[in-house]
Amino acid sequence: MQLPQFKIVLIYCRARSGSYFVHSLFDGHPDVLSLPPLKTTRLFFHSSNTYWNKGGQPRMPLDELVRAFVKSNPTLFDARGCAGGQGYDHMGEDGSTVLRVDPDTFSNQLFKILEKPSEELNRRRFFVAVHQAYDFAVYGNDRQAGTIVYQAHNPLDDLGNESLLFDFPEAKLLLTMQEAARSLVSLIYQKDANGIDKIGPSGRYLLCIMATVYGWRALVGRVAHSRQLISCMNALNKDLEAESRRYCEFAELEWNPQMMVSTFNGIRWNGDDWSKLPVSEGRSSEAVREERTAAVLYRKDHLVLRALTSDVREVCCFYSIPLHHYVVAFLAIPLPMKVEVIGIHASLGSHSASLFWRAVYFYLRRVVFSYKWFLTAVFWPSSK
Repeated sequence: MQLPQFKIVLIYCRARSGSYFVHSLFDGHPDVLSLPPLKTTRLFFHSSNTYWNKGGQPRMPLDELVRAFVKSNPTLFDARGCAGGQGYDHMGEDGSTVLRVDPDTFSNQLFKILEKPSEELNRRRFFVAVHQAYDFAVYGNDRQAGTIVYQAHNPLDDLGNESLLFDFPEAKLLLTMQEAARSLVSLIYQKDANGIDKIGPSGRYLLCIMATVYGWRALVGRVAHSRQLISCMNALNKDLEAESRRYCEFAELEWNPQMMVSTFNGIRWNGDDWSKLPVSEGRSSEAVREERTAAVLYRKDHLVLRALTSDVREVCCFYSIPLHHYVVAFLAIPLPMKVEVIGIHASLGSHSASLFWRAVYFYLRRVVFSYKWFLTAVFWPSSK
């Protein structure tokens, strides 16, 4: 079976910025093939040397590759007990549907697509064939779709992104972001909702900062700006249809009303578990969100974050920052952020010298990185 040429759209996020939601809007489009987003699929295809060598050649026979893919991605075939927070075990209008696909139907179709011995088996061909076979297993027929939308997700995954762009140099990048403080707070609570005092002395904290502030800066320099689109969550929440039409125009798709519905495998998706705030009776989600933000960020931290993310101002601006605010932010960078103060204070209370020095170490690294990012954002912003 000859593989057709597909247009490839890769979705990347800037911390907690709605990339799964954006992906779910593409799911029902009749000209799109996609897999429900999972970290394990990214590990299988691009972020691991277990299955493929540096040039994208397989390290095992086809039958072993197929079995390995099914085994390493169980959520794609039965999400009961292994949804990992993505919400695939409570889908549908009433939240009672579990994402399921028959693994045998998928495997047989994948073999059928790739069995032609005259065509070289490589990572790119396997990637495309997996999307075709999975779509067949979901819908029971060969749909003539011409676009693959894939959740690359992590812009800090250097190994995975190197492999992706090697395989698909023609790919387009759909980059999602939202207001920096909200992204950072959401990611901090996702990492350790019950141990905010421990986030400061941990490497996870610095990753939260990097994902929120640095995001996809290194990645976008490798792809022509004409093949990039930045999507802001506030714009998506304000006018879903207008933003989804932007996505279709960017992906060279005809807009379809299905782009207004959040689904995976054609089933209503109700969001991931991390997006659901614990709201008690008589309180609002916004009140809980503001409380969480105040718990880990000072007001000056908001100003610093706005300045550090100003590299996107030419593309889709969140802020109108007076010049003197950049000066204030520059001077405020060395002052510990509230989450850092909490971590240092907790490590002192634990009488652990190692925890204390870890907290100080990550604080100092954050300061160094922040100045680097600040200078890049202010003096060498992303150009269009």
